[in-house]
Amino acid sequence: MVVEIDYGELSCSSKALNKAAKYCGDYASKLRRKVPNELDNLTRGASSYTSSASYFASAKIQSLEKQQQRCLDISEKIDNFVKDAQSTDQRVAGIMKKNGNEFRKSN
Repeated sequence: MVVEIDYGELSCSSKALNKAAKYCGDYASKLRRKVPNELDNLTRGASSYTSSASYFASAKIQSLEKQQQRCLDISEKIDNFVKDAQSTDQRVAGIMKKNGNEFRKSN
């Protein structure tokens, strides 16, 4: 069985997930700052429409924050996997080198 791990691709994936998490966080922050202020400053006052808009804006903010956390969690898992795999690669290389040296000495 052969397992090939492309560390470069995993690194790119982790970076892309971190970038997506930052985007989600920034967008949620913009919504949090802008939407309530705009709804509060309406000249006609509050209505069921403004309440609905506020509700959906809050729901969108929560959704973005969950998505941000998911991206960060997956990125962290990828980074941990890469560290574990590289550590395993180093151990295997050490064992192979040791076994190779022992074989050469005995033959």
